[in-house]
Amino acid sequence: MTNYNINSSFIQLLRLVLTAGLLICFVPLPAQKNGKFHLATAGVSINNIDDASVQPSSFSGQTIDFQYALLKQDRKRKTELSVDLNTGNLSIEDGQTCLTDLSITLADGFRISGKGNRQFSFYIGYVVNYNPAFIKVKGKDDNYTTWNSSSSICFYQSYNYSWRKQSFSIDISIPLLGFSSRPQSNDDYAGNMNGALYNSLSNVFVTSVHNNAAAALIGRFQRTLTPAWQFVASATYKVNDMQSAIPVKRESLGIRAGVAVKIR
Repeated sequence: MTNYNINSSFIQLLRLVLTAGLLICFVPLPAQKNGKFHLATAGVSINNIDDASVQPSSFSGQTIDFQYALLKQDRKRKTELSVDLNTGNLSIEDGQTCLTDLSITLADGFRISGKGNRQFSFYIGYVVNYNPAFIKVKGKDDNYTTWNSSSSICFYQSYNYSWRKQSFSIDISIPLLGFSSRPQSNDDYAGNMNGALYNSLSNVFVTSVHNNAAAALIGRFQRTLTPAWQFVASATYKVNDMQSAIPVKRESLGIRAGVAVKIR
């Protein structure tokens, strides 16, 4: 069985980054050039899940990850709207699970640094995220579908550095308040995705830091190929530990690559 705990070193990293962000508030930084991009990337994710509504509850595996994003960044503000689909089969004892994880995210950050000649910028703001996730279990004796649906408002930070034709960013979001839905019991839904989708809109409860320990860390590298096209590579780490009537713990590490097209 998977031993699932929030990594203490990752928590320490978050603390260091938050402290650095506060220090950067007092450092004069340069204006950024205006930019608006379409981004399309694809890759793979490694998932570790411990879901009490699935038997056995712990399982892991690789899935395929697709993302489209619309990014706008200038000297005052950074806004990104993204749609991320993570899907694939995960193996469990005496069966198989199919994960369908959709995430729709709006990140809006405001630049809090002053003017200067450096190539570093720092944004603070908020993230609004809607994340329905469904797990369809195919066992020897029965098939059923369970879910973990959440909507949250998060604290958001973005660190950006650019040099020559390259740029690198680190985005951090931590959920503060939201709503989630989980099964109230281990009742099966006869493998019916429509039934799980309907029930995911009920059984709603409030989440905050007391019952939902979660964070997302995204690193992204971009290199200019032509005046209109850029190469994009990113790595994402997400952790979510939700305490409910039937708790669920999820951790994923993903890498993606693709292109960015500048909008004139």
